[in-house]
Amino acid sequence: MLDKKIVSSSLFYTIGKYLILLIGFIRTTFVAIILSKNDMGELIIIYLIIEYSSYLFTLGLPNSINLQTSIDKNSYRNLNYDNNIIQKYYSIFFFILLFTCLIFYISIFISSNFYNDYIKETILNNYNKIFLVILFYAIKSFCNMHNRLWEKGITLIISDIIFALVYFLGIFFLLENNLDNPINIILQIIIFSQICSIICSNIRLSFSHIITFKKKFLIKLLPLGILLMLQNMMELYFWGIDRLFISFYLTPEDLASFHIAHTYGRGLMIFFAAITFLIYPRLLTILSSEKTSNEEIRRIISKAFEISETILITAFSLYIIFVPYLMNYLLKKYDNFFYLFSLILFGLIIKSLTFFPVTLLISRKKQKLLILNSFIFLLILIFLYHLLYNLKIIVQAEEFTSIAIIIFLFFSIFIYSWSMNILKQKNIYILIFKKFWRITVLFLIFSACFNLDIDQVNTLALLLCSVVFIYWKLFLNNFKIIFLSILNLFFKKNKNQL
Repeated sequence: MLDKKIVSSSLFYTIGKYLILLIGFIRTTFVAIILSKNDMGELIIIYLIIEYSSYLFTLGLPNSINLQTSIDKNSYRNLNYDNNIIQKYYSIFFFILLFTCLIFYISIFISSNFYNDYIKETILNNYNKIFLVILFYAIKSFCNMHNRLWEKGITLIISDIIFALVYFLGIFFLLENNLDNPINIILQIIIFSQICSIICSNIRLSFSHIITFKKKFLIKLLPLGILLMLQNMMELYFWGIDRLFISFYLTPEDLASFHIAHTYGRGLMIFFAAITFLIYPRLLTILSSEKTSNEEIRRIISKAFEISETILITAFSLYIIFVPYLMNYLLKKYDNFFYLFSLILFGLIIKSLTFFPVTLLISRKKQKLLILNSFIFLLILIFLYHLLYNLKIIVQAEEFTSIAIIIFLFFSIFIYSWSMNILKQKNIYILIFKKFWRITVLFLIFSACFNLDIDQVNTLALLLCSVVFIYWKLFLNNFKIIFLSILNLFFKKNKNQL
């Protein structure tokens, strides 16, 4: 499944993403040092509004255009920018953008009522800029779609790097001397960074690309776009609902601590995300092919699951050694970073392990049922949050995240068992136990350390010993495969060896 082209593309993509991530780390750390925890928390609330609104703003059209055109790529690949079909697709996007502009301009104002008076005032004072950030995000998503569609990966990653660099430089030179209204300054910097990134996307469109409107293309793209949007929104809400509840129930300071921990935790996922991003089309082809037997698919998913867990747990062990100590040195005002950071890593690992069974379900056209099941688990999580908070059982950010991880784990088990059932796997429950007992036991050990108030050093030592004891056999089996794959990549003459 992995050939030299995919590995080299993954390497290029990973380097670019890690550069962006590194710039983001430095920027986030710099902002967190300069701003108070309260200001940082309010800024994160603004970020949340932007993030959640941005998904809805385009109604999923960039994704649907990308998917629909990819389906017909044999017909479209060699066509120029004046292609009539592509032109109609683009025009639909811009007409929908005009429609959603009015709706979301009003909704930003309405969303402010869900927060306390001080945060509400912050939103109302900046909602013009918030709207512009969301608008330019939509245009940037179109640019990314266009460059991905026409296989301009270098242009895509360069435009993202430009955004990250301009954003960082703006923060570095302008923020420190403008702390009277830091959120206003940061939003202005983001808008300017987005404009620079859009310019660097190098999109050449004539006016005719955005003035032609055909109802049949709207009917073709919009239902697919809304379905993809719902899928992405459900994933965003399901895997990020703890942030929303922390913003509602706890203080801006608690939200700031969570954001810092989550920002640094995402670094664990970059390499894994790079690989999965690039193998996703090929994986879909393999899983949906009638030539691929259920037995072969079971073998692929099982082995991919094990290798992924090996890589992720290894990265987890390295992260919890170095990152918390680094952050405790840089940001002493963010206490209890270790426990919150470790919990977030657990959640990200569990999320990553669902990639392969979810891809199988998508290949079997189970998107609607997948969205429905995600929604059901989301409702369960929301109910538990409300209940446990009102009973004063959970009152800390770490406790919100712990409850989320438990639900994530049950959801992952359900998704894996569902996928295996589709493949007519025998002894599903035994297989589920074999796949999930390690990460479950490791999480329970960590939770015990947290609830018993064991200090960071002893918790870290116990976790690392547990990793070695629990995973030694899996490490032995899969590190051999990973190591041999790397050797084949560089020393085998046959490029299709991997």
